[in-house]
Amino acid sequence: MPLIFFNMLWEMGTLGLPNIVTYLEQKGYPSKHVYLTKHELETPAEIQTILAFVEREQPRLVGFSLMSFNFERTRRITLAIKQRFPDLPIVWGGIHPTFDPQESIQYADFVCVGEGEDATLELVQAIEAGADAQHIPNIWSKHAGQVFQNDVRPLIQNLDDYPFPYINWQSTYVLDEGEIRQLTHTLYRKYVQNTGTMYDIMASRGCPYACSYCCNALFRKIYKGKGRYVRYRSVDNLITELQYAMHEFPYINMVNIQDDGFASAPEAFLKEFSEKYKDLIGLPLRLRVIPTMFTDEKARYLAEANTLVAILGIQTSDRINREKFNRRVSAETVLKVAEILHRHNIFVQYDLIVRNPYETEDDLVEVCRILARIPRPYHLIMYPLALFPNTPLRLQAIADGIEVNNRDGIDTPFGNFPNKYPYLLRLQEASPYTPARLIHFFLDHRREAWVRGMFNVYYYVFFKGIELARKLVMKNTRMVGWVKKLLFLPNSFKPAA
Repeated sequence: MPLIFFNMLWEMGTLGLPNIVTYLEQKGYPSKHVYLTKHELETPAEIQTILAFVEREQPRLVGFSLMSFNFERTRRITLAIKQRFPDLPIVWGGIHPTFDPQESIQYADFVCVGEGEDATLELVQAIEAGADAQHIPNIWSKHAGQVFQNDVRPLIQNLDDYPFPYINWQSTYVLDEGEIRQLTHTLYRKYVQNTGTMYDIMASRGCPYACSYCCNALFRKIYKGKGRYVRYRSVDNLITELQYAMHEFPYINMVNIQDDGFASAPEAFLKEFSEKYKDLIGLPLRLRVIPTMFTDEKARYLAEANTLVAILGIQTSDRINREKFNRRVSAETVLKVAEILHRHNIFVQYDLIVRNPYETEDDLVEVCRILARIPRPYHLIMYPLALFPNTPLRLQAIADGIEVNNRDGIDTPFGNFPNKYPYLLRLQEASPYTPARLIHFFLDHRREAWVRGMFNVYYYVFFKGIELARKLVMKNTRMVGWVKKLLFLPNSFKPAA
């Protein structure tokens, strides 16, 4: 049964569709997995190349995995396939179809909502048998103009029952220079992040939080009463995948655990992981931390496992986190975790959500003062707020009379709200390299023209120069490790706590 699945995301390190392709192959349904790793719309010539590939393979089903900012590309290619092959069934899956199945079913014959392994397998089996596919859990279907909306099945509880994703080089392809070519290590390193030196892995599914701007708020609503939401793979299962990865991709020199909150796992789990990881893998780690579920003991285990970078969300002021984001995390809690991570010599990347229509000047000032208290060194990533379809925050914003762009998160991966406070936003951006006293000075005297002029010189000359050097360092994950050792060198001379 020939199958084609198109991966519409930007990088090859994405894990959702490879999980499904691997699972189908294990169940006896190998498929062609094609990466369309583009930011911009496919050209007419590239669409013709895709249509020629479909015609050559003669699939019984074509699938697309997409996020909201891949919507327009996926829509155009789907319409082109439908025009050329009107009887060929098409299924959409991924975050956007889960966000907005109503819109997605206008273009696809089937839409997969939520976890896709078993749902996709049952859909493939139904098509193979010529059977009714209108009542498969997790699958919306369209037949004779009627849409059949099915509830989701219970959440997968034992993640070890499902295979980890691996690349079948014989059946994996990439759109490269206008042609669909069989994937090689050279092409893989061309299109994956960091030239393949950082391996992405998922150790769990689900997040302890349900932030109003995030897909997890929607997932929790969809899966209410369908089983435990946050689930972990066993440590041995993770180690097995990483051993495979080190053999398959010998150029890996860092591991990126993509989970929303890997470090929120129980201490016993992290202790076992640390012991086995440092003995059997040993590569530097990059991972995410949930601040309300973190302890000094967890930090010690992660440090012993060679954690290089921890990602920690500040997001916004306490007021907006509490009143608008449904994020019950105070700045004091974040700062406490920041001190713990710094004490264990773990470099921290902090996330901020900016250009938020609910923010006031006071909110931005509060965030600047929080950033001034964070122990150096650290890195800051700022994401413009995107109100993705059907998330609680988008629905609230519409109810509050905020003008919401229907293309928000679709035309771009982030939002389009204007920057109301450019001075304060630039001060936040420059905070990792700015002494605390200087941040407070720039805040306290921000109404004075000469201070604003001084800051602009500081920002465009000093900050931009350091940021350019940082980006050069980040291109080499080994260099990141060396720089971290230099930055934390003063800690080496402190007496043990």
